[in-house]
Amino acid sequence: MADHKSLRVLALDGGGVRGLSTLIILQYLMKRVAADSNAPPKPCDFFDLIGGTSTGGLLAIMLGRLKLDIQTCINVYLKLSEDAFQPSRSKMNWLGKSKDFATVKGRFSSDKLTTCIKQVIEEYGKLDKEAPLFEGDTPRCRAFVCAVRADAAKPVKFRTYKTTEVDEVKCKIWEAGRATSAASTFFDPITIGPYGERFVDGAVGTNNPVEEVYQEARALWPQKDIQCFVSIGTGHPGTEDYGHKNLLAIIETLKRISTETEKTAEAFWKTQNERNLHGRYFRFNVTHGLEGISLEEYKEKAKIAARTNAYLSSGEILERVGQFATLVMPSPSPTEGT
Repeated sequence: MADHKSLRVLALDGGGVRGLSTLIILQYLMKRVAADSNAPPKPCDFFDLIGGTSTGGLLAIMLGRLKLDIQTCINVYLKLSEDAFQPSRSKMNWLGKSKDFATVKGRFSSDKLTTCIKQVIEEYGKLDKEAPLFEGDTPRCRAFVCAVRADAAKPVKFRTYKTTEVDEVKCKIWEAGRATSAASTFFDPITIGPYGERFVDGAVGTNNPVEEVYQEARALWPQKDIQCFVSIGTGHPGTEDYGHKNLLAIIETLKRISTETEKTAEAFWKTQNERNLHGRYFRFNVTHGLEGISLEEYKEKAKIAARTNAYLSSGEILERVGQFATLVMPSPSPTEGT
């Protein structure tokens, strides 16, 4: 992919196993911008900044820090989802008698998720499993993930690059992956650093990290124009798929996550003109068909793929994808075709 002077930015929502939908959409976008004779570019070679939360955070690490191509990332993600979403506790033990959202332990094994992430780092990233998240002061593609300081309810970014912000957290790749995916009721919080700070995923408030990614891009490159800003969701979720109705705090929290995600997307869309993003901001999110798929249902991969491909085949979305491809593809030189 040729060098470009203006910025290309990617924001990735959370959404459990429905992150497969994100990858299918991204794969199609990269296919559309590839020249006829070339393979689709890796996201790390196309985007300058990738930011994500929860599932989107794991994808940001795999695409931005480990530099995987999308097909490899899809294969890895499917395997990771199947291995990680194996219940570590019986449903009865997990539910218990507690109705307190803060005291319910994760249903799935955090140790298993940690092992899975480390395996990905070694086998596919070709790095030591204890490698730091930090890649360098100015890596070609910068990536970050969103999490929350559990003891202060304060959002934080785990970055692969250097900034001057005071809330930076030095951590390993696997620790960042665990922190951004430590969704309450699914995985336990993680403790990181010499002070024993606890972190959970940033789903409440930043499940759609579009604002965080935009502000980060502006802070890193205040003088550069944004050529394209791509935001990808994991499907419009319903509320019934979260289940466990007897745990009122949990169901209400997860409802709020889904509501905030769409409100954030709508609010950002309304401000694209004042951000000088009109015609440069692209939001892709499957409208119908994924709402019945729970965040941990890895066996529904065929349905996720089918619904996503149907969404990408619709006339309106094909038009938007075409606009995106036209925007980022280099103009032909005067001598081309002669």
